[in-house]
Amino acid sequence: MEIDILQRLLKAKPEKLRVLRKTIERVELMTVDERKAMSERLHAFRNSTTEEKKMLMMRLKNRSKAFSQLLKKLPPEERRKEMEYFRSLNETQRGDYLMKAKAKQAFSKE
Repeated sequence: MEIDILQRLLKAKPEKLRVLRKTIERVELMTVDERKAMSERLHAFRNSTTEEKKMLMMRLKNRSKAFSQLLKKLPPEERRKEMEYFRSLNETQRGDYLMKAKAKQAFSKE
């Protein structure tokens, strides 16, 4: 198994390796409960219907878009700090953060 993983890593592009490294770092920082919750979400996703998967992926894409729009409005240093802060949040906190950000954006458009 490790040899297969290593071969895949050797073939991966640098950006993919950076993403994997960040993912590993996030997993390392997770508590036992957070790991269990993530495992359960992945299991539920794997067992969901194609339509449910599409809906979930759409929600994730919208969430990512909202975060990107928020970051675009910030100066580079503040953007970097905000990204670090966001990455430090657990899944529930990230959802709350993005809901507040969306509300803030909707309010500022008026």
